Amino acid sequence: MSPELPPVVIPSVVLSAERDRNQLVRDRRSGDIVRVRRGAYCAVGSIRTDGPAAGPRERRNRALACARALHAQLRADHVFSHATAALLLGCRVWTVPDRTHLYQGYRASARAADDVVRHRGDLPPRIAPPPPGCR
Repeated sequence: MSPELPPVVIPSVVLSAERDRNQLVRDRRSGDIVRVRRGAYCAVGSIRTDGPAAGPRERRNRALACARALHAQLRADHVFSHATAALLLGCRVWTVPDRTHLYQGYRASARAADDVVRHRGDLPPRIAPPPPGCR
């Protein structure tokens, strides 16, 4: 019998396209929200942690928030992959990725975001349901 993985808590994100720009500016200046990627923000309390090993946990929370934001921003079919998929499934990773990895069925444009690693190829059939927060 394999051990159960702890449930993954993916921080909520707010997209700038869905929120009043002036309110976002005020919240960011006051320190209530932090930018996780272009056009996406997250409450500071969802990212920051206290105690020992706070740095790695904060990087993990930021990576999860980036995945959620990217999932909400992308219009085309995609599947998270590599270390990003492992984090979303609750697995431990040796190094938290700085960029979000995903597979998509088309080649990215030359102007694609540099915080995303896009692997091109046929999308694999859905093996498992997407994690909560990325549906």
